[in-house]
Amino acid sequence: MMERDKWYYPANGIHGKVVHEIGQEIVSGIIKPGEKIPDEVEILRRFQGSRTAIREALRVLTAKGLIEAKQRAGTRVRAREYWNLLDPDIIAWQSYDPSDRNDFRNLVETRVLVEPLVTRLVAQRATEEELDQLEDIYLAMTVADEKESLADFYPACVNFHMTIYEICHNDLLSRLSGISQSLCDYHFKLKQPGNIYVTGMSGFYLEILKLLRSRNAEGAEQAMQSLLDMKVTDLRELHSEKQMATNSNLGKLPLN
Repeated sequence: MMERDKWYYPANGIHGKVVHEIGQEIVSGIIKPGEKIPDEVEILRRFQGSRTAIREALRVLTAKGLIEAKQRAGTRVRAREYWNLLDPDIIAWQSYDPSDRNDFRNLVETRVLVEPLVTRLVAQRATEEELDQLEDIYLAMTVADEKESLADFYPACVNFHMTIYEICHNDLLSRLSGISQSLCDYHFKLKQPGNIYVTGMSGFYLEILKLLRSRNAEGAEQAMQSLLDMKVTDLRELHSEKQMATNSNLGKLPLN
């Protein structure tokens, strides 16, 4: 299996912390396009790092298309059209709390369009050994299903979807796996407070696995499409409830 973290910038060390925290603040809109990011002195004070580490982090954010340094103008956030939106880190940062309607819609639409096609390719290209690995993940899901444990089912569920991308044998499509992982993470985050669990979820994955085993590419694609349609409907409802609660709380804030 592939090393899934290899496409993400390491979060360890001061430079990694700066990349991820400043990057997330930009993508989430805390620092908006056209605005200056904190200057080097302020970043040094905040992260307690060396100038070398801070500058390396800013170079990474520049390479992702998020910021641009100009003489006398400082370092500012670039317009969204210049961002590398398929960068795995930017995808992940969008999903932490996708309050922007377009960010959420873009992630959902892309997953619904891409993942069924990836599943079709798995039916056509995956080796028996790779399908064995997928079956092991399914078995872990059944154990979680029996316990009705969201905490146990979630990592197995993510693992199943990520493995689908890994064994489709298309390097470009594999790079889009971060979109599915990000939405899975966000979905779990929304379900976790109430420990919302739907009994029998592993059955949907068994159907997909059987179709993959029989090399029924069209059937596997349709089964994944049906599963995602159900998941997206639930995710959109939870997301809408969260947005309504957030707006309601904002309305209760004192005006002074």
